[in-house]
Amino acid sequence: VSENIYQINKAGHTGANGWHRITTPALFMGDVVIDAEYLILDDFIGMGSTLANAKSFIENVGAKIAGFEVLTGKPESSQLYLRSKTLENLREKHGKFEEEFKEIVKFDYSCLTESEARYLCRAKTIERIRNQLTRSIRENNSRRD
Repeated sequence: VSENIYQINKAGHTGANGWHRITTPALFMGDVVIDAEYLILDDFIGMGSTLANAKSFIENVGAKIAGFEVLTGKPESSQLYLRSKTLENLREKHGKFEEEFKEIVKFDYSCLTESEARYLCRAKTIERIRNQLTRSIRENNSRRD
């Protein structure tokens, strides 16, 4: 059990909508043992971004992920990794927006979880995505002030 890897921000995902979850990623820090294998545990999976971000942090330091376990969550979010077909569908529907999306949230579509990508695919227009993301960021910033 590692008590040295921890979340460094308050993402506030409990009860939050998908726009909030996409614009407020959980960030991690701590001591990772290189080449060790980690099992990531979480109480709930909503869209999978907290697990994905913990995974990225641990792997970028040089360790491996043995798996994930969650106590509860949305069954449709149990597919954490972005399927190539979902990414293709998102780019087909909203591909013109990907560069602007990256400017707004600091990562491109390929970094999304499966659930996050499906959430964006359900948006009818690019304007809806742009408006919801910028509104969410504005609300998040006003909470920090």
